[in-house]
Amino acid sequence: MVITPSLRQIMYDKESLRDYSRGILPDFSAIKMRLFLSERILDTRLPDHYYLRGREFSLNGIDSLSSLLSKGLHRLSSCHLELMGNLVHVKVDAWSDWQELLTFCTPLTCISAILWKEKFSSGIRERAELADFMIYHIYPNARYSCLPAPRFPAMQGLLRDSGLYDLHVHLNGATETDIAWQFFLKKPFDVYKEFKKAFEKPKVREQIDVCKELQKVFEMSKVREQIEQEASNIIDKPIDIYRLLMTARRIRWGIVHALFYGKYTPDISDALKTFNNANFFKIDSMVDSMLPTCTIHPMSRVFQNDIDASSTFPDVALESLMYVLIIDRLDKEKEDELAASFHYYLLILGLVNRLIVQQLNQNGFDQFQKITMNSFREAPEKSYARRFFQMHGNHCSNIEFIEGRFAPKSKPIENIKLLERILKGWKTFEKKCKKNNSRVPKLQLVSHFIKSEDESALTDYPQLSIRHKKLRIENWQKAKSLLYVRDNYPKMRDFLVGVDAAANELETPPEVFAPVYRLLRKRGIRHFTYHAGEDFHHLIGGMRAIYEAVEFLGMQQGDRIGHGTAVGIEPDIWLKYVGEQLIVSEGEWLDDIIFLLHLIEKYPDSALNSKIAVIQKEIDKHSQQIYSKHYSTYSHIRAWLLRRYCPFHILYELGDAINIYTWSEDEWRELANEKIDKETRELINLYHQDDCRKRYHKKIRIESLQILSKENLRELQDILLSELYERGVVLEVLPTSNVRISFYKNHEEHHIWRWLGVQDGYSSLSKMPPVVIGTDDTGIFSTNILNEYYHIYYQLTKRCSQPHNKALEILKQLVDNSKTYAFISENIR
Repeated sequence: MVITPSLRQIMYDKESLRDYSRGILPDFSAIKMRLFLSERILDTRLPDHYYLRGREFSLNGIDSLSSLLSKGLHRLSSCHLELMGNLVHVKVDAWSDWQELLTFCTPLTCISAILWKEKFSSGIRERAELADFMIYHIYPNARYSCLPAPRFPAMQGLLRDSGLYDLHVHLNGATETDIAWQFFLKKPFDVYKEFKKAFEKPKVREQIDVCKELQKVFEMSKVREQIEQEASNIIDKPIDIYRLLMTARRIRWGIVHALFYGKYTPDISDALKTFNNANFFKIDSMVDSMLPTCTIHPMSRVFQNDIDASSTFPDVALESLMYVLIIDRLDKEKEDELAASFHYYLLILGLVNRLIVQQLNQNGFDQFQKITMNSFREAPEKSYARRFFQMHGNHCSNIEFIEGRFAPKSKPIENIKLLERILKGWKTFEKKCKKNNSRVPKLQLVSHFIKSEDESALTDYPQLSIRHKKLRIENWQKAKSLLYVRDNYPKMRDFLVGVDAAANELETPPEVFAPVYRLLRKRGIRHFTYHAGEDFHHLIGGMRAIYEAVEFLGMQQGDRIGHGTAVGIEPDIWLKYVGEQLIVSEGEWLDDIIFLLHLIEKYPDSALNSKIAVIQKEIDKHSQQIYSKHYSTYSHIRAWLLRRYCPFHILYELGDAINIYTWSEDEWRELANEKIDKETRELINLYHQDDCRKRYHKKIRIESLQILSKENLRELQDILLSELYERGVVLEVLPTSNVRISFYKNHEEHHIWRWLGVQDGYSSLSKMPPVVIGTDDTGIFSTNILNEYYHIYYQLTKRCSQPHNKALEILKQLVDNSKTYAFISENIR
């Protein structure tokens, strides 16, 4: 546990935020109690005295809100960060705790607290001195990115020799909170408009109050669910987020006004009482009527006479300077009104951070998806250059290669506009790197199709029931749209190098994307990857998803599987989190054991062959329940494998199939060669029929180890890894993403140590597929590719007891793997 338990709750205090939003000023004793309670709820197994002693220790000598926001912030920061020269680094021993802290606090507040204590001369207000402080101390730490890293000299040498390859980064969801925050306050109405659209979509409101009106949860969108979970009684409707952002913007102007021009008039305590008054949130109403209604950062006027002119310093650096100045002011003078305004400001920022960064209590892909769907980052991410600078780091030296993912559109003109925005941002970034003699990375783009729930009610062909009918047609439209762009826009063709499919894999199986993967491969796209085995009910089902992705999508040498957690996670860890029994759909379990039988039969020397009779009996049992008839295991396996083909082509007669939107003569010819027997065709038909689908989705309870023991599950994982190796398929590892989304509590539990052959109790596989590293969604997980490598280096040396030279050798191999298996156009190499 961290040694600053209560302090990390400074920006997480929901109750005080509710008070401020109602015009109530919480007293300091209430704030201290809330810090304790917020920390207490994270682990209820520990007794109160453990947390109370921690609070006593961390709050020793802090007797007011002013000292909490000065001494307290520094105390919190100094437990995690240290200054070396003019660079703020994460303390090596605090590396794991720091990653957790980023879900509670934004890093810029901590960086600023360290810079204040170590480098700032109290009382400085002269423009030239402040500019020097900005250039020499803030710029190196918060110019393009606000994520510090630990100092590993061996890694610095690796960076000098070769920048890093990020082979899995989504361009949307990439912006760090501190950077997005500047846009939120600059254009709060744009944020409100995007959030309002998302608020009505399925999947948002759980973030507000999970217990509130639980009977209505199923009527809510996922965005609404997210708001209920994280902002209960603070955000009740979309306009409330606009009001909070406007409040924060006005408070920021008021803080700067107080720092440079004296106290508020009228007194801020009176103004705070008006916060619950709707009139306060109107654009023409201010805390102080003398403060301008201007969108620029108020600190910019410190360096300019004309406050409407563009600042010479980036907003995020100006924000850091403002933090330094107010922390200094509150440390020297106890100003309750100023402290309250800063506290309210930080709490609003903390709320926004909770809505766009995956939290410790938000496990699983559904929680992640609520963040991706709430559209908070939609407005600030319409332009791309800023994200590329962020990825490259404050010194423009982190990246050698970016393989960015974007979601393709159904219409060519929409794809063209999207790609033009991406490439325009890239050209701006590239030009500045060249001008500054910095490392100039390469960019390649991978279009990722989106998995979504089966909308069976939306039928384009009512005479025939087809699973995921609507999505199959949309996929075909998007694939044709991509091909049009590649065929007609040569400059874009060089950047469009690969295809992926992302989002919640529990909602869409690989079979839905198989036809478009085949189409795109035949039309010239050479590189393919697929998110699989990331989130699953039964571990066997997670492995099935990986196998289906490889088998159904026709994965070839050099293609990749994203995540692949199911084929790496230690079964003990999985069982610890899911328990001895599971609730699964009956059809899902049937498919799992059909896959299991198929894979075991491919490896007759495996000890798992002793399970074949048990598996066959289980298949027959559940087949009878779903399909009301006995079918041979051969027919079940054959029908399952044939799911890789477009069901329209299997189930329609030729004359009708030619008229469907997804018609492919190649698909039809391949199917003609399959010579599907009557029983297999019947099973395929039943799989799609509505009445069988209802029985397929019926929930049943099974034992987690009903067929395979933990040792059997490990052997199955090794068999599947060997299968991937033989096919030449590469594994994409995304450590922080897996820790936040999957079953892991921390990086120490991650499966990469098993794959690298350094985990105790595991010998290296002779047929282990190559591994490459990526970041996934850098903003949502508060990470970047440099920090992903640092996590690996830290765990190798500290947890896996590897010598430094051996750890560095492993890292170099990972970098070499990335160079080898990167999706790169021949015209870009």
